[in-house]
Amino acid sequence: MVFDLVQNDTGSKLVIACVKRSDGQPVNLTGSTVTLKFRSGPSAVLTRAMTVTDATNGIAEYQFPTGELLADEFKAEVEVVDAGGKLLSSLAFIQHRVRPKLT
Repeated sequence: MVFDLVQNDTGSKLVIACVKRSDGQPVNLTGSTVTLKFRSGPSAVLTRAMTVTDATNGIAEYQFPTGELLADEFKAEVEVVDAGGKLLSSLAFIQHRVRPKLT
């Protein structure tokens, strides 16, 4: 996936839908912890908790605060730890282009 974001925007939100590869059905996130691991620009990998907004339909989101979106490539993966402690990681990287803010 490739999306366009703008450096230092705080209104940008990453919304993901966790689905089973085998049948496309949503992964029920009830009792799960969802984590976003990402690198924006030359920064180290950051780990942030995502908010589950619709557990039954596998929807989670992350709102970017000031300073996390840096101009360059943004690459991320999502990890879900279910209520039983099993880890499920995204199969493909989530990739964005973050353009610099015009000054």
